[in-house]
Amino acid sequence: NNKYEQYFDAYNVMSESKYSDDVLSRYLRMYQMLEYMAFRRALADMTKGNIKENGFVRNVINKASKGSNSELEELKKGMRGILPDLSSIINPTDITADIDAFIKDRLMIKNENHDNARLWQVVYQLRNSIVHNKESELHFMYANTNVYEPGINLMKLLIEKLEPEIVDAINDSTKTLLEFSEQKIRVY
Repeated sequence: NNKYEQYFDAYNVMSESKYSDDVLSRYLRMYQMLEYMAFRRALADMTKGNIKENGFVRNVINKASKGSNSELEELKKGMRGILPDLSSIINPTDITADIDAFIKDRLMIKNENHDNARLWQVVYQLRNSIVHNKESELHFMYANTNVYEPGINLMKLLIEKLEPEIVDAINDSTKTLLEFSEQKIRVY
């Protein structure tokens, strides 16, 4: 019942991830899948509803105006109903003392609760720290992996827990939030 032909972009990223030799690339590919799914959901939402006459334009303006300027909030909103609550995927016992210290001291996340909000902030902040690599943030390099060992273990944990959930979301025929109902969209 799945519309697998709609996910060819996702399969390309998943393939890149599968053949990644290092944890940084693998983590970034996993995050790319999360972004892709959240964006695709926004696009799919825009194609649903009243599309008679000028309805499509009104529908797009209505949905776009409800968006947030926060990437993190848009990501969380886009993944709602697609992935389970992250605190149900990642157990509190999975977060070692070293990883917890890394989250507090290196990622500078103040929330100490084991909840969905904190875990999404960890996923997002870890990605930003790798991609932006600003002076005040992390400087992951092959030469200093021992300095960031808890961060590397955190990435491995997130990959281990989230990648199967991403695959399950695509394979679950009851989750249709990412799918377009037809191949064409009538834009009157």
